[in-house]
Amino acid sequence: MDPLLFLIYVNDRPCASSFQTTLFADDTSLHLSHKDIKMLQLNVQNELDKVDTWMRSNRLSINYNKTAYMILTATRSQNCNFEISMNGVRIQQTDSIKYLGVIIDNKLSWKPQISSLCRKLSQACGVVCKIRHFADIKILRLIYFSLFHSHLQYCIIDWERAYKTVIRQVLQNRIVKYMTFSDRTSSASNIFKLLKIFKVSDLYQLNLEISCISIMPISRPLLLITFFETVQHT
Repeated sequence: MDPLLFLIYVNDRPCASSFQTTLFADDTSLHLSHKDIKMLQLNVQNELDKVDTWMRSNRLSINYNKTAYMILTATRSQNCNFEISMNGVRIQQTDSIKYLGVIIDNKLSWKPQISSLCRKLSQACGVVCKIRHFADIKILRLIYFSLFHSHLQYCIIDWERAYKTVIRQVLQNRIVKYMTFSDRTSSASNIFKLLKIFKVSDLYQLNLEISCISIMPISRPLLLITFFETVQHT
């Protein structure tokens, strides 16, 4: 089926239940909350039955191997008897879920996401270390922004303040030193200025400010405008 036709076909899926529904192509995320864990289980099961009815009516099927649920709670212990099913198939519980390239864990600690990110950044460091002998600085910058910066910036305002920022800064220091053949013990501050690359903390601040400006209504309060400075580039 054509992607546009598929989106039109499933456009009324959120209306099939009381779930807060997030759709992205053929990926669907369903959200429901309740103070009582037993009532939450009952409500989730009832709403899943509605979703199942909608799926059957529209002759659609679910890949149960890629379907899981996760409970987010402020308490340390979770009810192990929480069980839900769909079309007679038990849905498996998980401690973390990867959604649109971001790993979300049940404690919102972002540790799985950051661990995965650090592995990708380390691999990018290895690539630059090997290829730097055969490429000039312009090519190395392109490689940096393709393999390192793209992963580092993705959803940075969500996880950057969560867990061991120093690890990511160490990896970023390492890759810029590889790019410039600098000594490991030398300071990386001047290298960032030379390469015109933002540090992790600066990149976070930039994305945070861009996000704040983008979500502001046109008639934003004057007091809030004073926190931002308009800079014109020539």
